[in-house]
Amino acid sequence: MWWFLGSLGIVAIEASYVPQIARLFRIKRADDVSLFFPSLNAAGRVLALAYSVLSHQPVFVVGFMVGLVLRCTLLAQVIWYRKLAKRRQTIDALDAPEASSSDAGTRDAIATTTAVHP
Repeated sequence: MWWFLGSLGIVAIEASYVPQIARLFRIKRADDVSLFFPSLNAAGRVLALAYSVLSHQPVFVVGFMVGLVLRCTLLAQVIWYRKLAKRRQTIDALDAPEASSSDAGTRDAIATTTAVHP
């Protein structure tokens, strides 16, 4: 009977990661999520999994395995979306001088046209 209580606790704890994973997937960025948080959580889940295996607690083994997958998914998302953000910044920085020089050329052409034809 107590295994059921433990199962409900594991499900509640592990399910708490699903909304964050879904949100990051939806917004496609993770600049407001700490990299330390999912890393430390995944490390803690590995230790809890090892403990539950060594103490022969199958309910917790399954729950902690699911938790480890969820935490690693969150960690991978944070790393992936941060790399994408850096890549976008690099591309934007490379494109920026071209855009500003063409804008300057347009401004010069307008100024010249206005000066010639008052």
